[in-house]
Amino acid sequence: MSQNKWFIWVSILIILAAAVGGGLYFWQKYNSDFISKINQPIANQNQDSNLPLANQNTNQSVDDLIDWQTYKNSQYGFELTFPNTWRGYKATNKILDWGIDGTSDSIGFGFEGSLFNISMHTKNNWQKIKSEEGPTPTFLGEKDEFVFAYSVGHDLASEYINTNRNEILSIIKTFKFIQ
Repeated sequence: MSQNKWFIWVSILIILAAAVGGGLYFWQKYNSDFISKINQPIANQNQDSNLPLANQNTNQSVDDLIDWQTYKNSQYGFELTFPNTWRGYKATNKILDWGIDGTSDSIGFGFEGSLFNISMHTKNNWQKIKSEEGPTPTFLGEKDEFVFAYSVGHDLASEYINTNRNEILSIIKTFKFIQ
């Protein structure tokens, strides 16, 4: 009889271990999928196409900026303010390919990769993108013939984005149009 009790206890422990392990696996997978949906990935971002926008420097670094905390884009007429923790960030010009909806200029901000980007869309392009299913950039405003939007990087470790999400959103809140 004691051998049966031992067998039952070992079986229970194995079942509990499998349940806890499976639960942790699915919890981690769910959180990863959930965070990636929150980060609003952009469609078909072409990371290799760092085509410069007019009057802008590709891979602009802190050494290239007079006031590194304020990023000013004279072509599209906007600026962002960065906290001290962003000293040495890079602003990288990109072209986003939206497939049948066309392309749009974008500027990625980050260190080794883009943590977030600001994209500029024609109003027609923006309407097409917004009518498609799936995640789209978040609207920031309109100026002249362009709609401005932002997206949080989708190709970086979700823990890094999650840890720095409030800081990124604080930077986004400083977005303003300039003359």
